Amino acid sequence: MEYPKEVMSLSELRKMGFPPGILYQAACARGSGSFKSGNGGKTSPWYFKTKDFDKWLERVASEQKEQF
Repeated sequence: MEYPKEVMSLSELRKMGFPPGILYQAACARGSGSFKSGNGGKTSPWYFKTKDFDKWLERVASEQKEQF
């Protein structure tokens, strides 16, 4: 998938049509390219490195295909 920026916020990805459940799952997963800005506190927004996020999505999709 092509993204408009190299780093995007969770809310920007939601506006692109990604379901919130997938984004929150990715925010907690290793290798998804997610990070918090600033001091990383509770209210700091989540950001994603889109290249790593896309690789994570592909990996999750292939794992789900293997299960069925």
